[in-house]
Amino acid sequence: KIMEFSSFFNQYFQHKEPWKKEPGTTNCVFLSVNAARSMAIALFPFIPESSQKIWEQIGLDGKVHENKWSSISDIGIKSGHILGEVSPLFVKVEDEDIAKYKKQLGPSE
Repeated sequence: KIMEFSSFFNQYFQHKEPWKKEPGTTNCVFLSVNAARSMAIALFPFIPESSQKIWEQIGLDGKVHENKWSSISDIGIKSGHILGEVSPLFVKVEDEDIAKYKKQLGPSE
């Protein structure tokens, strides 16, 4: 369900195209940043380091694990919030890398 939620907001963000700065796009950014906050909390048990990076990139102080699970549906980021520095969370794994790792690890049974 977490990934469905993430996919929904990704599609919403892409559809609204807030980078074009047309009327109504401010609300899109507001909702999407709050969705990212919720995802950071929800994903923490599975990818703690990446969740903390999300937390910092959206400009939140403290540690993501200090937030209660019940706060996941809160609108914790208010209008006018300043985002942190954004950078990629993950490195893309290329097909050549996959082939190399398969060769190193040997055949699967």
